Amino acid sequence: MEAAMVAQKRSGGCAPTSTVVDSVVPATSVKFVFQGIVAGQLKNGWTVTAHHPNCDATPVRYTISEDSAGALTTIRTNRGLSLANESLIGDTWPLAVLQATATAKRNAFACDLNGASLGVTRVAKEEPSLGADVYGVRYAGSWSEVWPIELCGRTIEVTVRFTADGDGGAYTDLKGTEAKLLPPATKVS
Repeated sequence: MEAAMVAQKRSGGCAPTSTVVDSVVPATSVKFVFQGIVAGQLKNGWTVTAHHPNCDATPVRYTISEDSAGALTTIRTNRGLSLANESLIGDTWPLAVLQATATAKRNAFACDLNGASLGVTRVAKEEPSLGADVYGVRYAGSWSEVWPIELCGRTIEVTVRFTADGDGGAYTDLKGTEAKLLPPATKVS
């Protein structure tokens, strides 16, 4: 997990001195892992949830992939709790930033979008129809998450609703009326 510690340090914040692995699950069905396997570039992938005791108790998720030569690559997916995999987060991130930007403009503050970062995510609701995680994806049901978007020293909480599309992806719904600009002193990270 040394690579996870390097990835965490690179992303800012606390520089971890140790990593405690909480869970490891296959991510073979996650879009970029699956495509890499089909192309012969990857052997497999995993989602690892861990925490760094010297930093804080917030869980940190990583996607680890093994290339065809056996080398491992670690990507920090997010801090906090989320049911969305690396591909869903990557696909949804631009929409969430757009939503945060629109909320900032409605609240009479605007700034450069390039500095946006994802704070500590949390699962807001799991619908009863939500299917099980199958190698990193969900094929049925829906859930919602709150993504704190940190932008220009402020935090805007964007609610993202995911509905599994039955094919390993998900439809997303972000309602502008639900995005909240938190008070200036509030930072969720």
